Amino acid sequence: MLSGSSPENNSSSNSRKSRDNNKKVVHNKSGDDDGVTPPTQTELDLVRTSWERVSQIRRAEDDIAISPSHAFGLAFYDALFEANPELRTLFSNIFQQARALTGMISYIARAPALSADKQSNKRVPTIRELNQLRREGQAEEESADPEWLVDKLRELGARHYFYSVKPEQLAYVGPAFVTALQVRLGDEYEPRLGDAWLSAHAYAAHHMRVGLESQLAWQTSTASHQRRHKANCILQ
Repeated sequence: MLSGSSPENNSSSNSRKSRDNNKKVVHNKSGDDDGVTPPTQTELDLVRTSWERVSQIRRAEDDIAISPSHAFGLAFYDALFEANPELRTLFSNIFQQARALTGMISYIARAPALSADKQSNKRVPTIRELNQLRREGQAEEESADPEWLVDKLRELGARHYFYSVKPEQLAYVGPAFVTALQVRLGDEYEPRLGDAWLSAHAYAAHHMRVGLESQLAWQTSTASHQRRHKANCILQ
């Protein structure tokens, strides 16, 4: 999430890393949600509708060459670095990262089966939403599987090890999203929108942290094994 890399866009890079033993991505499969509460359907609807508005609103100060959603990504990183300047050193190309981030947000925002109350707060999809569902096809069917999505979030978290992200740094992401929403929505921003984004982020960040911590443990164990093997070779 900090890197802005979506699960879909990283499948090929994940394969390359898996071939390199020193950069193996640990696949921490999900069994349950470990007690973490998924966002409600109402919260997911708020995330979707607010993201649609973010993608439509162009502000007077915007660069004409940058899309509204890309501008949101840039506002997010501005807020993130203001909250924790140390994070700036993890990124070499903020412009590209901001663009990738918006793709990841769109990916997560369209996962309806995350909801903890699947049978309540239902609404009829708009024509635009139905057309989008048809275009997404199989990818949408997969993302509707909550276990599949959890696995992807954990894989995404594991990859953040290679960006030198620390588990505790994931906590800065939610508030930065809220700040970016306030900047981009202006007078249209409502506290309930920020709360919905925080809820969705808390769920995603939980599973990303599980993946990141699993990757960290695997790397530490592998490094320890290699040191012992090297020491044994020297003794022999």
